[in-house]
Amino acid sequence: MKYQLLPPLSAEEYASLEASIIAHGVLVPVEYDEDGEILDGHHRVAICESLGLVDWPRFVRKGLSETDKRKLARELNVSRRHLTTAQKQAVIADQLRDTPSISSRAIAGMLGVHHSTVETVRKRMVDGGEISHHEEVEGRDGVKQPARKTIKTSFMPDADNRRELMKVAKGLRAEQQKLRHTVRIATMQLTAERGKATSRVWWKDGEAGPTYPVIYADPPHKFLVHSEVTGREKSAENHYPTMDLQAILDLGCPAGKDGVLFLWVTDLANGLRIMEAWGFTFKSFWGWKKVYPGEQLGTGYWSFDNLELLLIGTRGDVPAPLPGTQPQKCTEHPVAAHSAKPDWYAEQIERLYPGVPKLEMFCRSPRPGWDHWGFEAGEESERGVTREDKPQLSGECPEAPPVEEAPAVAVDSAAESQGTASASSSVTADELAEFKALGAIGAGVTVKGPLIDSLNERGLIWAGKELTVGGAQRLAELGRMVEAASDGDAVNLAPIADAADVPTKKRGRPSKAVPA
Repeated sequence: MKYQLLPPLSAEEYASLEASIIAHGVLVPVEYDEDGEILDGHHRVAICESLGLVDWPRFVRKGLSETDKRKLARELNVSRRHLTTAQKQAVIADQLRDTPSISSRAIAGMLGVHHSTVETVRKRMVDGGEISHHEEVEGRDGVKQPARKTIKTSFMPDADNRRELMKVAKGLRAEQQKLRHTVRIATMQLTAERGKATSRVWWKDGEAGPTYPVIYADPPHKFLVHSEVTGREKSAENHYPTMDLQAILDLGCPAGKDGVLFLWVTDLANGLRIMEAWGFTFKSFWGWKKVYPGEQLGTGYWSFDNLELLLIGTRGDVPAPLPGTQPQKCTEHPVAAHSAKPDWYAEQIERLYPGVPKLEMFCRSPRPGWDHWGFEAGEESERGVTREDKPQLSGECPEAPPVEEAPAVAVDSAAESQGTASASSSVTADELAEFKALGAIGAGVTVKGPLIDSLNERGLIWAGKELTVGGAQRLAELGRMVEAASDGDAVNLAPIADAADVPTKKRGRPSKAVPA
């Protein structure tokens, strides 16, 4: 038993497992490598052989190294076994001997123990000469990082200057918040305008349209924040149009008589309400444990929100997956773009329901073989156009941040200085686009596109992500121009001589988006 790396079951545990196999059979497949060696399931095989059973579920993993096989054997067993502290420390020590260059947090996540326990065992083994000390270790995301955090030093002014420095710091922070708020409102205006492309809902308007037995949905929930000025700097409204709960409940979905719904939720109670309103009965869920870069933990009020749930509900006659084909309840995946979900979950749905028509609601990017409907799917999505038909939508650039699109800014009177712009004050669309791009970069937002190349060439930004001194001066100048051109509701855009097809702004209303 080459990969039996854990202590044997106790007599009571062995008897309980034997009784379960007699009553229900082997529920969890035995895992083998390509050479027939058992990676997981030694006790199940022993019980089956003692009972005269020869046909138990099997699963073969290919292409693993010896280290990977031993790592997998521990990972699959530690979380389901009731081990003593000493036994757990022995398993941790074995893993550290195999992979001393992997960080303690990564090993802890793999074995389901606390990272401080791994660190204690590591220190004992390093001090005893069993393993070597590594200045750099590999984290859960596969990136090398220092084994120990560097100590940060900071400048502390003397008591006489501290109060004055605090005043200056407060003033700078207020200006940055004001700028970020203005850019956020402009971004939200563009997002809402683009969102109209998919506002039609054929299944609610009584139009003839397809129904689907499999639906995968990620509704754009609106979040509560502490402050409207500072709390939405990283909110969903900066990336796509959001919907309140009632709008999502009323939306429904084009499900057939028999169907299964996979629904991403950020609030469990509201997610169950949505599932019920759409005509489905809750059955189970999958969990996405988010892996952030470095030591980041995410955000949240009562806890760090590093777990997101994909609820599963059915209607009519829908069979559950075959025993042994179900994925694990909770899996780890790195976080990507705002609200983007790992492809792994859609791939599991494809695996469980091959050849079945599928619809992805609130689609973010094309997926072959699926129909789609959503803000970022393009105008064709409103009638379930398949992804193969339109692999690239004309005029869309999903990678480009909204700030490049340069809509007119609907200025928030609470964030901008009071006063009314004169009738002659205006800014050009290019100046407005430049203002928003510089403002976004100053606020730490990543921006791409031809405009950014131009700003680089003019020496206004450095490395595409920081303002130069000249860039900060230009931003302040444009800020004064935008403020002067604002009437409290919108920014007055100068007429464009050659753009007869571009609608102009009516006084007191936001103008249409003018591409940068």
